[in-house]
Amino acid sequence: MRAIVMKEYGGPECLGSAERPGPVAQPGWAVVRLCAAALNWHDVLVRRGRYQSPLPHVLGADGAGTDAENGEDVLVVPSPWWGDDVSAPGPSWEILGDHRPGTYAEMVRVPRECVVPKPARLSWPEAAALPLVGLTTYRALFPRARLVPGESLLVLGAGGGVATMAVSLAAAVGAPSWSPRPRRTR
Repeated sequence: MRAIVMKEYGGPECLGSAERPGPVAQPGWAVVRLCAAALNWHDVLVRRGRYQSPLPHVLGADGAGTDAENGEDVLVVPSPWWGDDVSAPGPSWEILGDHRPGTYAEMVRVPRECVVPKPARLSWPEAAALPLVGLTTYRALFPRARLVPGESLLVLGAGGGVATMAVSLAAAVGAPSWSPRPRRTR
């Protein structure tokens, strides 16, 4: 299969197209034929060597595609082995693309629990961009912060993915968000 492979740590120039062995299905695991993968700040940190990923390496936490076993359209949940506590990760938790091959490839293998149905109304790129940002924000606002309708939410830096998702999720549950406006300069 074709993949975008990082052969060394560094800038975007350290990424290149390469042939890699395709993932093999195993009991309890799903192989997803990817239709789209998203770029996250997390992927930039992996590329820069922040998580000491093995080299050569296929990065990418987010993706959407087709389950090779049943043909269903799915999202790849990028947080294998989260654990039983919805408010905090367990000791085995990881982010896809840190130490095992990620979604910058034609196919990826993930634990079966990390495959969920793709919302039909989302395009492939929209679906691919949802999992890491969506889960990060959801877990921060609801299980951790216990945000409830009627409370206010202050959002700093509302131009980024997590902040934009925070504004959207807060509005969806009736918790108004507020983001300070930038100062005007003359």
